[in-house]
Amino acid sequence: MKNNIYLFTLLLFLLLINSCNKDSNSTEPTSEDNLGSISGSIIDSEDQTKLSNVVVTLTPSSKQVQSDPLGQYIFDKIQVGNYNMKFSRTGYQEYSASVSVEKDRNTNYDCSLIPSQTVFFTQGFESYESGKHPFDWGMPYSGPGTSYQAVVDHFAHSGNKSVHMMGDNFAYAVLRRSMSNIANVINCEAWVYADTDNNNSTGSAGLFGFANISLNNEVNWRYGNALVELNSYDKVIYCIIGNNRVYVTTFNPKQWNKIRFKFDTQASTISVWVNDQLMVKGIKGTLSEAKYDGFVLACYKFGVRWYFDDIKMWY
Repeated sequence: MKNNIYLFTLLLFLLLINSCNKDSNSTEPTSEDNLGSISGSIIDSEDQTKLSNVVVTLTPSSKQVQSDPLGQYIFDKIQVGNYNMKFSRTGYQEYSASVSVEKDRNTNYDCSLIPSQTVFFTQGFESYESGKHPFDWGMPYSGPGTSYQAVVDHFAHSGNKSVHMMGDNFAYAVLRRSMSNIANVINCEAWVYADTDNNNSTGSAGLFGFANISLNNEVNWRYGNALVELNSYDKVIYCIIGNNRVYVTTFNPKQWNKIRFKFDTQASTISVWVNDQLMVKGIKGTLSEAKYDGFVLACYKFGVRWYFDDIKMWY
């Protein structure tokens, strides 16, 4: 009987030792083993340009990253689980999404941000006196009554007034409005009409957009601009971004054309719509010396009257 008890006790002891050895040799998963990642790209919903400097916040971890110049972002070594991501950038509506992270896997999440639209300037010229210079627009040259002039006219896209401008062979006619703060992303829209003979041999250019207007009380074209140019000679629209002048499309003079462009000051890019169709996107220029402190309407050379109406700007 004692021998049986002894053998039984010995057997239990051996089983216990074997169990302890198994436990000591086993590897339970740790938090460092339960890791994955999240990555993706971010674009503008309107023109599909890649968005840099978008702040992406991950909760509940509270980690933050910024998208790079190619619109890419990544969260590396993230604990397995469910998260909420928030995408935010000035000039765009904030966007949130839910994602799940799995062990040893990357979760890809691409998103497009919708531009916000806070209108801060509209101009239809209805409040100005016909036949005279619009009094609260600056003009660095000789003003109305000369060969290069800008006066309010009864010919209009909407309502019954617009502003018409005419330059000469050696100078721009320029109207300007100071702007104390140009946002990271700014949109501008104007209706433009070129009153020209289709066989006009001299040609003329009508322009509008953003420029440096503070130097020597004149528009300084050397320091870079973000402009749209309509050329009546070849009936072509160009966009100008810093040192880069790029073909956009053709246009029809003798009719009102709706021109819109979006200027991204951080990425130094411009996108252009003509009559509500996106024609070029993300055209890049070198703007290292540019200082944008005003909005301009301008034209060059005589023989063509340029009409501008229903101007709108928004962030």
